[in-house]
Amino acid sequence: MIACSSATTGGVGDRDGGSPPSSDDGGVGLARDGQSSAPIDDSGLATSEDAGDAADAGPDLATDPKNCGFTGHVCETTCTGGYCDPVAMRVLDASAYFLALDGDSLYYTNGLDGKTLYEGSLSSATGDVAIATLPAAPQDSNIDSFLTSKSYVFFETSTGGVTVDKATHKVATFTFATNGAAFGGIVGNDAGVYWFDGSGYLWTVAMTGGTPHASYSWTMTALAADESGEYFYGGPQGGDTTGVWMLSGSTSTQLADNVAQTWSLQIGAKNVYGVAPSGTSSACTQASTLWRVPKTGSSGGAGGVTTVYKSASDISQFLGDDTSLVWTPCGATSLASVASTGGKTHVLVPANANAPSIDGAYLYFWQEVGETMSAQLLRVTL
Repeated sequence: MIACSSATTGGVGDRDGGSPPSSDDGGVGLARDGQSSAPIDDSGLATSEDAGDAADAGPDLATDPKNCGFTGHVCETTCTGGYCDPVAMRVLDASAYFLALDGDSLYYTNGLDGKTLYEGSLSSATGDVAIATLPAAPQDSNIDSFLTSKSYVFFETSTGGVTVDKATHKVATFTFATNGAAFGGIVGNDAGVYWFDGSGYLWTVAMTGGTPHASYSWTMTALAADESGEYFYGGPQGGDTTGVWMLSGSTSTQLADNVAQTWSLQIGAKNVYGVAPSGTSSACTQASTLWRVPKTGSSGGAGGVTTVYKSASDISQFLGDDTSLVWTPCGATSLASVASTGGKTHVLVPANANAPSIDGAYLYFWQEVGETMSAQLLRVTL
């Protein structure tokens, strides 16, 4: 199983929240070098036909470290089979399970009982420090809800949540209110932690803990947050204006209208990114559309949404920023990516990428080291 932990505070959602309109599976796009890309197979990855055609035209996309998988994709080391070989950075000081990034730092819990929080550097070879003893371990079923904001590490437990101040290491807790349990996970920024319940209502609690309170103004199926505010897919309770919205304090702004129902959101510095499935229930036949909307947006307007990529199969997890969108194709253990502007899809990691996170330049993940219960931190160029 590939576990997912976002590098930002971005997105949770309900994949069973409804049946959006059917989407075309696409399959051919523009490559990042401006050339037509290869057909996309049911896994959502570029086919071997592409590598052969590209080799006839120039560099060998299967082995060239300066053109790995697609023209201009530069690896740190070598290129094998069209993907950059991961760079082993270091062995972490404890067996890892959850992983989140924050600039040059990383945070993780030990993989034994999940109750020790470690902080370490992404650049140095040593230096992991246990900074907090946690009252409860993060929830296994929502591994993508182990996150960081500017000043906090926070995560979901089976009954509520835990926040840890990065500077003081102070631990705070909160408990989900009756009928206010998180439906798909939590997100947050320094102002607070946010989630929606099974009815689509928004809940929030301060990062310093306390009693959650509800806002019954919105119905939502996907939610994300960064320091600029909260972003969601939905609309006014009882209304018909569904789309992509931003909340900043008590002020709401519609960024785009006429967006297919979305189950997951991610946020970059400039854009909001989402996944809208077709609604087909058959295994691995649920087409998915990746889209983007400018964060500044307009007040409504059907022209605010840009399709980045259409997959013929379901997308089971999703990471994104203004550089790359990364996902796991249905039935696969690999990770695929596409530039956030669209174009050529590419295999990033073939298998065994635990707790993947991205930071705009690299995909980070961990793998077990033999039978030593240790975790090795690796990265791959996006």
